Parts: sequence; C-alpha cells; structure tokens
Amino acid sequence: MIKHKSPLLAGILNFLFFGVGYIYLGKRKTFGWIMLFAGVVMTIEYFIGNLSHLSNLANTHTISFTIVAVAVAVDGYLLGKEK
Repeated sequence: MIKHKSPLLAGILNFLFFGVGYIYLGKRKTFGWIMLFAGVVMTIEYFIGNLSHLSNLANTHTISFTIVAVAVAVDGYLLGKEK
C-alpha cells in the first residue's frame, strides 16, 4: 500500500526545520539530513551572535536564514507534488 504524502506538510516541515520535509517525503534523504544539520548549526550561531551582541551579524543571519527557509519550503512542496 502506497501512502500519499502531503506536499503542504513537506513544505511546512522544511520551513520550520530545514530538511525534515525531504526526510518525510522519503526523497533527497541525504540532502535532508545535511540541511537539518546545517539548520541546527545556523541556529546555534544565531544565538551565539545575539548573546555576544554582534547585532549586525545576527541581522544578516536572520535574513539569510529566512531566504533559505523559504527556498527549501517551496522546494519541498514542489517535490511533494511530483508523482
């Protein structure tokens, strides 16, 4: 029995947690794990930047983090719509 995976859920998962949408879909698993690891590292760097009062670095990081989050969310959604 083949279960249909939700493209919307894959997109949301990828937006919230880089790579988890790929893992959920069962596609690009290696890339998904790499993205998840990168997301964790970026989150840690963000908090370290905020704690050390490197506000310019934190602001730049927030912008780039958001761009990547939107990109992987859209990619996860489109990948989920493929048959």
